[in-house]
Amino acid sequence: MRPFTHNNLCFTNQPHLVGHVSPANRAQGGFATACDTVFFVTRYAKRVDENHREIVESLRLSLPEATVFDASGAGRGFPDLVVGFNGCNYLYEVKNGEKAASARKLTNAQVGFHGAWQGHAAVVCSAEEILADLARRGRRDG
Repeated sequence: MRPFTHNNLCFTNQPHLVGHVSPANRAQGGFATACDTVFFVTRYAKRVDENHREIVESLRLSLPEATVFDASGAGRGFPDLVVGFNGCNYLYEVKNGEKAASARKLTNAQVGFHGAWQGHAAVVCSAEEILADLARRGRRDG
């Protein structure tokens, strides 16, 4: 996985870069030092919902000023998408709205992550839901 940077947050599969980056480390240069915090993303082979790719493509076309990061391989309950927009990061778990409600349930790991996460995380079934959520949050956050 190529390191990904957005709003002074870095996502990488290089475990030695994980953690808060001190000003002293920042002065040394390199990928990790350009960020305030570095998150470790382990790639797992993971089944994604059928609408996942369509949602990512639609978001990238509809909102070119946003950063859409596909984190579906992260596992351990971490949401499928990280969307950076207007200086904020939003996490979205993608579910297929055409499936029965029982098939759209969050896994135990996802429930745990959503319960512990202190920032924004939502479950969505379409790009339109994400766009509506970003519009609502933009009015509140901005």
